[in-house]
Amino acid sequence: DGMVKHQVLGPLAHLLGWLPAWARPRYWRRVEEARRLYAGTAEAIVGRIRCGGEASGPVVSSFCATLSRATWSVEEVVDEVVGLLLAGHETSSNTACWALHLLATSQPQQERCRAEVDRAFESAEAKSEAAGTSSSPTRLSLGELEASCPLLLGCVYEALRLFPTVPTTPHIAPRGAQLHGLPIPEGCPVSPNKVALGLDPNLFSHPYAFDPERYARGEHGPHGAALATFGAGPRICVGLRLAETELCALLALLLRRFEIEPAGPAPREWCAVTNSPRQSGLSLRLVPREWGKG
Repeated sequence: DGMVKHQVLGPLAHLLGWLPAWARPRYWRRVEEARRLYAGTAEAIVGRIRCGGEASGPVVSSFCATLSRATWSVEEVVDEVVGLLLAGHETSSNTACWALHLLATSQPQQERCRAEVDRAFESAEAKSEAAGTSSSPTRLSLGELEASCPLLLGCVYEALRLFPTVPTTPHIAPRGAQLHGLPIPEGCPVSPNKVALGLDPNLFSHPYAFDPERYARGEHGPHGAALATFGAGPRICVGLRLAETELCALLALLLRRFEIEPAGPAPREWCAVTNSPRQSGLSLRLVPREWGKG
C-alpha cells in the first residue's frame, strides 16, 4: 500500500494520509477506492491459488497467479499487481492518444508507417499460405512487428518523447549516491525531467519534429533509455514489454484498417499524475480504407 500511494500520489501521499476520507479531494478518493478494489481482487486470487482452490483458466494463468506461486508474502504480491494495474492502464491509453494525434497530423509519416505494416502482414500471410496453415494479422508477435516495422515502434517512442506520459519519475537517493561526481544526500528526491530531455537538441536533432525513424537510428536508445522512459536498472518498469505490445498492436491494426484524420482542434496537454488530453479531448476521424488495401 505504501509503495502504491507513493507512486500514485507522490509527495501528497503523506499529507492526504492524515486527512479524513471526507476531506480528501474527490480525485484522490476515487484513486483510493480503485486501489482497494484492485487489492481486494488480488488478495482473493492469491488466496484461491495458495489454498489449491478452483479457478478459471484466465485467473490461473494471470500475472497475479504467477506471483502467488512465488515465495513472496501476500502483501508483496498485492503491491506488485496493484502497482502494475494503476501505473499501466492510463499510461498506455494516453500514449496511444498522443501517437494517434501525431499520425493524424503527419499524413506522410502515417502513410509510411501504414505501408510498413501492410508489408509485414502480407509477408506473414504469404508464409502461412505457403506452409498450408491459416493465419491472421492479429497473430503477428511483437518480435515480428518490431523486426519488420521499426517505424511503428518509432511512433510509440516519439509520442513518449514529445508528450511524455509520466513527465517525472521521482526516486529516493540511497546512501553514497553521486551524480557526475556530485554527492546526493541520502533520502533526497531525484527525478529526471523528461520534457527537457525529449527536447534537448544535443540528444535529438530537430527535437520538435515528429520523426519515427529516430528509434531505428538509435537516438532513443534501447526501450527509450535516453529519456529514461521506462526507468533503468533493477527498478525498470515491469510493464515495459506489455506497454510496447499493447501500443504496437493497437497502432498496427488501426493503420491496417483505417486512414486517421484530425476531427477537431489540437488537443491540449493536461497533467496530474499522467500527461493526457483529458480536459480538451482528442477528436479523430477513422476513415475505412478502400477494399483491397487492408
